[in-house]
Amino acid sequence: MICGDEAVLYNELSGDTHLVDSDVIAVLLALRAGAAGVPELCARLDAGADAAAGIGTILAGLRHLALVEWAT
Repeated sequence: MICGDEAVLYNELSGDTHLVDSDVIAVLLALRAGAAGVPELCARLDAGADAAAGIGTILAGLRHLALVEWAT
């Protein structure tokens, strides 16, 4: 459910519900196009290189919540 600049996400695997902000929503929507690393997500979001650290932080948080996964 999206309301303004926030959304509620439900993880069916864990049963957890999460309130996320518009930046997290943007990253998740960019990932709908397929798997991507930080540089590609920056391009998909039309974000400059200065946004890479923030996107990396968002991805780490989503990974911690088991909402995304990536190979290392």
